[in-house]
Amino acid sequence: MAEMGGPVDRAYLVSVEGLRDNCSGLTDGKREYKVTCDNEKTAAISYQDGSDDLNAICFTFPIVVNLNIKHASLLRLFGKQWPFGEDGLMVCLHVYTGKQIRHGLYFEGDKLFWDSSEDWEKFWGPLEAALVKGMECECA
Repeated sequence: MAEMGGPVDRAYLVSVEGLRDNCSGLTDGKREYKVTCDNEKTAAISYQDGSDDLNAICFTFPIVVNLNIKHASLLRLFGKQWPFGEDGLMVCLHVYTGKQIRHGLYFEGDKLFWDSSEDWEKFWGPLEAALVKGMECECA
């Protein structure tokens, strides 16, 4: 958590379509990210780094605005370069907007426990790096 006068954690506003692209780019032989969006209220991002989903973790993030293409003023502004995906759903990604709905399990000795901080670090580090990289590509 940032202290008064300290650094502020960055928040990311990204379309559901853009989030799916970022997550598919992160999926490789070692880890898998998957985005689901069953309604216009939240997007869920699942993460697993094993051969099965027994230890998968999942966070949901709010959809904060629907910039549906039917908004004529926005369509005129962006024209054919509509940057918000076909559905226009924009997700806010930030440590304070994420809600963990599935926890990873960890052994310590002979005891099994879950650690939300460890889950967040595994999940967020690669995703945030991809989001920052995507912002750099758009600015270039």
